Amino acid sequence: MPRARKNNVVTMPKAEARASRLAAQPTVTDREIARRAYEIFERRGGAQGADLDDWLQAEHELRGEAAAERRA
Repeated sequence: MPRARKNNVVTMPKAEARASRLAAQPTVTDREIARRAYEIFERRGGAQGADLDDWLQAEHELRGEAAAERRA
């Protein structure tokens, strides 16, 4: 007996829908991240050698805030 064929087709969202959704999201710029990273650097007393950690922490904080704003 032949198998019945199932239609397992996945469709992708239209590019226009994705573009409009992305345009509506607030973005965090490198300049904002750099400013926040410098604040973190100063708060640590200006100790050298943790620039990447400062950047990543700043990026995490700012992107988290932007995501919370999108959910609100």
